[in-house]
Amino acid sequence: MLRDLPNQRVAVGLRLEDPGPEEVGAGLPGLARLGPDPIGPSFTAGPLGDAISIAKNPHVATIVALVLTGILIKTGTWQYIWVLFGGANQLMASLALLLVTLFLVQASKNYKVAIYPMFFMYVTTVCALFYTAFFKLIPGAMSGQLSGAKMFGNLLAAAVAIVLIICALILAYDGWKAFKKYKAGEVAAPAEAEKAT
Repeated sequence: MLRDLPNQRVAVGLRLEDPGPEEVGAGLPGLARLGPDPIGPSFTAGPLGDAISIAKNPHVATIVALVLTGILIKTGTWQYIWVLFGGANQLMASLALLLVTLFLVQASKNYKVAIYPMFFMYVTTVCALFYTAFFKLIPGAMSGQLSGAKMFGNLLAAAVAIVLIICALILAYDGWKAFKKYKAGEVAAPAEAEKAT
């Protein structure tokens, strides 16, 4: 179990840390518990945390996440963003395959078993996001046939798709840099591994 391995080095040098209850919502149920992780540190604790000290509170972050979620549900714009969750999920799968590829390169194993599926998943996902944003959502919003919440939903979904594409390009750039380093053997062994030998 991952909780049994705090602060252990895994795969490509990532550290597992056990978050405290104040970081994961302090016992709030279900969906509300997810709020402080994606919204809290990046939204409330980041730009607002220095100006407004209450924004660092995980309960405030949860309330902000629930209010934003409620607005998306009440206006119906969640239906437009929902189609992009598949793209976000596939990008996470690409990231997982990238990590497996880097681990295999570092271990001098056959990395081709992971890199080819990663390329396929990455390219098809980015192309699908691009097509959805620029050939479906934006033209649909600008056609003049939509108004109000539907037009806003299309534009919001297109903005999310563009952000996902930008994140995917950053992932590709960082992955390529790491791949070249591991392939060239420039990455030193972790300090714990040197002590063990």
